[in-house]
Amino acid sequence: MDMQATQEDLTTNNQNKIQNNSLTSSYKLTLKRQIFNHNDLQAFINSQIYIDYIDFITKLSQSVKGISSQTNLSISPICQTIIEMLSEFGSWIPQITVHQHKSRFGNPAFNIWFDKLVENSEKWIEKFIAKEFIPEIRGYLHLSFGNPERIDYGTGHEAHFAIFL
Repeated sequence: MDMQATQEDLTTNNQNKIQNNSLTSSYKLTLKRQIFNHNDLQAFINSQIYIDYIDFITKLSQSVKGISSQTNLSISPICQTIIEMLSEFGSWIPQITVHQHKSRFGNPAFNIWFDKLVENSEKWIEKFIAKEFIPEIRGYLHLSFGNPERIDYGTGHEAHFAIFL
């Protein structure tokens, strides 16, 4: 297979998707926004899920205190799978041509990457999560990388990744 021809075909296909605005993202999440006002926020803050979330973040932070980034640590099989998954997701970036546009927001080519994420995430998640939880977990994983409609990224997306973990 000619790698240059394949790269050119991929680039042309990506540009056509952007120009035709035919991308996005067949993601349909089982997640649904639940916090709309101060009372909703207070209910969340007083919930067990919030307590568990903060506890997880705290334990995660404490687990690396005093450990150099150069320290060799053993990696659990699940963590190794997640590392491999993220590595694959990162490997798609050089294959996607950045779209020239005049917007202060993210690049529309992100949706091409996001579509690949949607297409490929289940095969990874099913390695460490029971099937009945995959739709919800996929939603958190997908939104960990940003919003494909607004093409933005912020702390809420980071929180989605922590929940995914």
